[in-house]
Amino acid sequence: MLSSCDSCSKQQVYHKEPMIKSEFPERPWQRVGVDLLKLKGKWYVIVSDYYSRFFEVVLLENQKAQTVINHMKSIFSRHGIPETEVIADLSSQQLSRQLDITNYFQKSTVLVL
Repeated sequence: MLSSCDSCSKQQVYHKEPMIKSEFPERPWQRVGVDLLKLKGKWYVIVSDYYSRFFEVVLLENQKAQTVINHMKSIFSRHGIPETEVIADLSSQQLSRQLDITNYFQKSTVLVL
């Protein structure tokens, strides 16, 4: 009902979520972020280093969790496994289940937000 009323929608107050602050890493590849992006109908995985702001973008053949993980493994094989954290804002629960921390991400904590 509120969305159909022009006056109500103009008066509605929007509350911004507070930024989640994290400590700045001491060195490169200590903490990385992973996200998915859809642009012009194509999906990409983005992996970014919190220290240097360096990032890699890879076009995905599909959105399957295993495809994303394979691309992440490829990036990590070139730059090393992140030292402490892999932070992902990925809605796919399947992806978080398939991230085998004990076998591949031995040094990192995987945080799925």
